[in-house]
Amino acid sequence: MKARLILPLLFISSMAIAQFKPHIGMNWAQLSSEPQDFTKEGRLGFVIGAGFKFGESWYVEPGVQFSNLGTKLINKDDNDITHQSYVQTIRVPVMAGYDLMDKESLLNLRLYTGPSASFVMGVNTENSAAPDGVLPEGKENYVNTIWGWNFGVGIDITFIYVELGYELGLTDFYSIKTPNTSGVKNNAFFITAGVNLF
Repeated sequence: MKARLILPLLFISSMAIAQFKPHIGMNWAQLSSEPQDFTKEGRLGFVIGAGFKFGESWYVEPGVQFSNLGTKLINKDDNDITHQSYVQTIRVPVMAGYDLMDKESLLNLRLYTGPSASFVMGVNTENSAAPDGVLPEGKENYVNTIWGWNFGVGIDITFIYVELGYELGLTDFYSIKTPNTSGVKNNAFFITAGVNLF
């Protein structure tokens, strides 16, 4: 019984050094492949949230964010036919990373990777001259949860930090299966800036 109590306490104490990391930033989303008859373009969105960094050198950082992901599609034969959307999600990344510099240094470089789950809360779409049903409109045509795998680098300058990351889409972006949507995933670059609060 004592061993069962001691081991969790040792684990918690080893992870006790935590930083609260509020941040704001931008994302640049782009679909993994072009739907049939359309070309894809990236679109700027935003992200706001916070993370909790546990550990030294090697660390774990769960977080929660509100993210606005944008996409834009243009018909190959008629540029007047476009499809633009913004997908609002609650994004939950769980990163594992490594600090390359000593903790006492004023400058630190970090590498991190890990999964993320984005829960779709709402969708705003704008179709221009596209026939009904050709492209998805409304939340019901998007998956409920978007899974991704992330890679990134962070720079800490005293209590300020900047992170640059890339999310590789692991699951389909659309729930409907048509020639324009099947197998399409969403990838995104993220750049965020924030402060480390103890």
